[in-house]
Amino acid sequence: LSLTDAWGNASFAFNADADIKGQSIDDFVGYANITDLSVNGAHKSLDEAYSNTSAKVNSIAFSTVLDEKGQRHTTMNSDFCRGKIDGTYKFSTIGDSFGQIFKTYLPSLTTSDYSRKTNNKMSFALDVSSYDFIKRMTGVDIDGRDNLNMYGYLDDNTGTVNIYTTIPKLVF
Repeated sequence: LSLTDAWGNASFAFNADADIKGQSIDDFVGYANITDLSVNGAHKSLDEAYSNTSAKVNSIAFSTVLDEKGQRHTTMNSDFCRGKIDGTYKFSTIGDSFGQIFKTYLPSLTTSDYSRKTNNKMSFALDVSSYDFIKRMTGVDIDGRDNLNMYGYLDDNTGTVNIYTTIPKLVF
């Protein structure tokens, strides 16, 4: 699939039930239910070094629909988090939108350029209930005693961002 180069020659195994239509990750609609996901192999961590990792997730389900106004509505539910994004956005540039926020407001947290033009306008919500999968996939030694809750709004065109979060106890 070549969705990312961060995994090198890692192997992914899973069962899937899906009905997805579209030309790219940015215009697809439909749903996918993934069960028994396992990942084994080298992963590029945040410091650009590859390390061996393995992880397992019992279930990930997501769906994306377009409404009559062209607004995209995406939901995701899994063993470790629940999330939703509503608005006009491209999946391929969501990371860049948040990277630009970090670059502007918290520059010490990123060394990446994030100069690609983005045009996302979205509201979002995320509830993380388990940090193990995230820890294994990112290489960041993070743990929490309670759920991390985050919701907000982002508009690339106006530079508006509002993020609200509750992190009762987070350990690095």
